[in-house]
Amino acid sequence: MFQPYGTRLKVVFIPKHGRNSYGGPKDFRPISLTSFLLKTMERLVVRFLRDEILTTKPLHPNQPAYQAGKSVEMALHQLMVEKALDQQEIALGIFLDI
Repeated sequence: MFQPYGTRLKVVFIPKHGRNSYGGPKDFRPISLTSFLLKTMERLVVRFLRDEILTTKPLHPNQPAYQAGKSVEMALHQLMVEKALDQQEIALGIFLDI
């Protein structure tokens, strides 16, 4: 396991509320338990990106990062399914989320 500067990361999977069963990976929410220093640095970087960089150079509307209501799943859906439907083709997608 890669540990920059001797830091460790612990991930705890918390069940999502309102599920009938908890047999699949989408039934849990991963929460990373990191050090105070790492969380502080992450918040500073995100704040800098949103307040400084993205206000002067906004992302393309199709880029899901840092945009409310958009996700990677939505981007993959647009790329694979909608394109195949528009061209009346069959789409087969295999995705690995690590």
